[in-house]
Amino acid sequence: MTKEGLFDKVAGAIAETAGISAAEITMESNLMDDLELSSMEVYMSLAKLEEELYVRFTDRVIMDIMTVEDLVNVTGVLADALQGKTPAGQT
Repeated sequence: MTKEGLFDKVAGAIAETAGISAAEITMESNLMDDLELSSMEVYMSLAKLEEELYVRFTDRVIMDIMTVEDLVNVTGVLADALQGKTPAGQT
């Protein structure tokens, strides 16, 4: 899946969970500061992505997610690992 496709999935999960417009969400958006998500809304968004994309976010990974871009990048790495691909930029 492309980075744009992942962004659309992530933005959709956040928008649905938090009840905000996907148009408000950018790659640079901070989940809690800019989008004003509660920790419960963050976890619900992650659970939705886990269900849709068959990925699993560990507590350690979750602690490092601050922005939408962080979430897109982590989701991409996890999805690539499921498919046995090397993440973009890594060899």
